[in-house]
Amino acid sequence: MAVIRHISIQNFRSIRQAEWFPGSGMNCLIGPGDSGKSTFIDAIDLVLGARRSFTFSDADFYLMNSANPVCISVTLGQLDDGLRNLENYGRYLRGFNSETKEIHDEPRAGDETVLTLRMVVGADLEPNWCLFSERAIAEGLEKRLLWKHREQLSPTRLGATSHHHLAWGNRSVLNKLSAQDFDISLTLAELSRQTRHNFAAQQLPQLDNILTEVRTIANELGVQVGELKALLDVNGVSLSNSAISLHNSDNTPLRMLGTGSTRLLVSGLQKAVGRPGIILVDEAEYGLEPYRISRLLNQLGSRDDEPTSQVFITTHSPYVLRELKATQLCVLRKLEQPAPEHSHNFLTLSGDDKEQATLRACAEAFFSKAVIVGEGGTEVGFIRGLDLSRQCRGRTGFQD
Repeated sequence: MAVIRHISIQNFRSIRQAEWFPGSGMNCLIGPGDSGKSTFIDAIDLVLGARRSFTFSDADFYLMNSANPVCISVTLGQLDDGLRNLENYGRYLRGFNSETKEIHDEPRAGDETVLTLRMVVGADLEPNWCLFSERAIAEGLEKRLLWKHREQLSPTRLGATSHHHLAWGNRSVLNKLSAQDFDISLTLAELSRQTRHNFAAQQLPQLDNILTEVRTIANELGVQVGELKALLDVNGVSLSNSAISLHNSDNTPLRMLGTGSTRLLVSGLQKAVGRPGIILVDEAEYGLEPYRISRLLNQLGSRDDEPTSQVFITTHSPYVLRELKATQLCVLRKLEQPAPEHSHNFLTLSGDDKEQATLRACAEAFFSKAVIVGEGGTEVGFIRGLDLSRQCRGRTGFQD
């Protein structure tokens, strides 16, 4: 199972420049609204996803300045034999030192072998996906990831469109769960032929006048059409595995489930696959009650000592934080006065007992830009009163 060791983003939406070294298991991004959390999730999806239908616009560039290209790089470790193949990717294999957090273009002793996949979008709005290494660029080489490996690395995103995982499409979790045991192409082809045959046997007198008129016009123009019939087009009825989806006892498609229920079910199916890979969840709490949030996070591996998948989630819910370990949190901060190197900063926790206790008792504090400490409810009420008073007078509130 490949895992992300490093992410670098330049000139993408609200992020001028930022980099992150995520953990191998659960990674929960938190921070104020509009700080760029969802942008990181989208960046991973765009670079590693197997789809090619995303349409870029000037709004995807930092400050809408398309003169500075979008550049997103994702460095992957824990590679399988196919991705470590010297014949395919030898000039692009690099080294990663987990202690110093350094990536070496020429692997050194003790380094983990890694691959860097880069997506660049210029003013023409056309994305270009390539493998990256400094020595390959110096030699004028350019290579793309093989399609089978791109599909292998493609992350699972649990969101508003997760319902496609409840049908047997090429990239659905059901298809992965079925492996080689589910192939009814011949049966579906016969059903398509039978549908066309049954339609041809139907009487459609309402079309007789139209067929006569078309035949008359064709004869006048010297176009030989013979006896006209209205039949189903061969390409009009085409069934594939994706046409088969899960239904409940009322014959209602499970894709009609709510977003929260779909996320919960797909997360369980993904875990059953055995090698779920990278999972992306934006706003993990969406559509879920607190007790179901716990179930979702458990399915995603929040309590696993040895992670079976690398998970990236964002949240604004204290219920989510209370279910996680302090070491699984990463606070994303947008710098008010960006340094030349970075416009965003990542803050992590060591996971000691004091941090974990604070997380359990005051999870809400982790979403704040600053914290005011008081002794009890009276102080909290007093601060809230001051906050309301400032807002009523048109001044900036404490939470802004």
